[in-house]
Amino acid sequence: MNLEQLISGQRAIIKEIRAKDNVKRRLMLLGFAAGQSVTMIKSAPLKDPLEVSLQGGHLSIRRSEAALIKVELINGDPLER
Repeated sequence: MNLEQLISGQRAIIKEIRAKDNVKRRLMLLGFAAGQSVTMIKSAPLKDPLEVSLQGGHLSIRRSEAALIKVELINGDPLER
């Protein structure tokens, strides 16, 4: 499963970043790394960008870049708010 496939409220653990060197480096500088927990906050009305919570902060990421981040769900259901 890729990060772009999560729905609002779902949490996952990052397993791998499948991007070319320059994109991978930029994502890692933003905090995306194997073992990190990430939560999908929401998707923009036209599907791009995505807002995620990572390491206590909120980040926006392009859907095309989120597709390069392999994740494993922590829970299958969106979190209750």
